[in-house]
Amino acid sequence: MRLSIVLLLLAVALAGCGSGSGTSSNGELVRYERRGGVPHSDVVVTVRDDGRGVRTTSGPGLRRGPFTLTPDQLARLRRALREADLPHLHSSAAPVPANGYEYTLTAGGRTVRFPQGSLPRALVPVVALLDVRAHAA
Repeated sequence: MRLSIVLLLLAVALAGCGSGSGTSSNGELVRYERRGGVPHSDVVVTVRDDGRGVRTTSGPGLRRGPFTLTPDQLARLRRALREADLPHLHSSAAPVPANGYEYTLTAGGRTVRFPQGSLPRALVPVVALLDVRAHAA
């Protein structure tokens, strides 16, 4: 009985490890959220492993818009995510400044949060690539 419990726990733990590609079990490469600002607006950008993505914005009515990254854009995003080394970053406990943004990034099963002004240098290229989609019409 103990052996079956240990094997079950091991199987669950290994299932959460993934293939190392940074892709979640639902095929999502990265999820980027930018919340706050003036006027208050929330933007969520998700990019799948194949480069297809969706931008969702709040405000006067919820709007969703699909997009597809070019192979070069997808390669740059993957490189930026790899170089950001998310597994070794820790969310900031600093408060979000008045009328500022809070950034949340989820990739490879790891989520980190940072208020505007506290974004680690390693994440700047990732946020810059995804923020272009956040501002897209």
